[in-house]
Amino acid sequence: AKGCITDRIAEFLKSKGLREFAIDSRGDVLVSGEYSHVLGIQHPREKNKNIFSIKIKNQSVATSGDYNQFHGSFEKSHIINGSDVISTTVVAENLEEADVYATALFVANEKERINLIKNNKKIHVLIIKKDLSCKMYNDFEELTNGK
Repeated sequence: AKGCITDRIAEFLKSKGLREFAIDSRGDVLVSGEYSHVLGIQHPREKNKNIFSIKIKNQSVATSGDYNQFHGSFEKSHIINGSDVISTTVVAENLEEADVYATALFVANEKERINLIKNNKKIHVLIIKKDLSCKMYNDFEELTNGK
């Protein structure tokens, strides 16, 4: 719902003549316009550290992870059916899409995850596993700015 609502707010702002803006919906971000914005992707185990920075223009980014909403330990995350993944970040044309894919990829098994990514070339994906290994798909690395 957060992505859908944010996209509707963006449509409203555009209907009022605004072209350049960013909307931060509790960490999921929509950027409109031709200016590039550099955003940090939080390290999933070190709260005050970014694991990557990305540069986006006229795109949206959403992250699903086990590290900001949990009860007592990361294993008791707000997202059920987690697997070997601790964080998924998706960059897409709109925030609804980015949000849906980030959550779906987080809960999918490896085979389902690869199929979703392979069949949706318009999304750029960063997957971080429990061992903190990172895998980038669909040219996500072209968005990185540093690291």
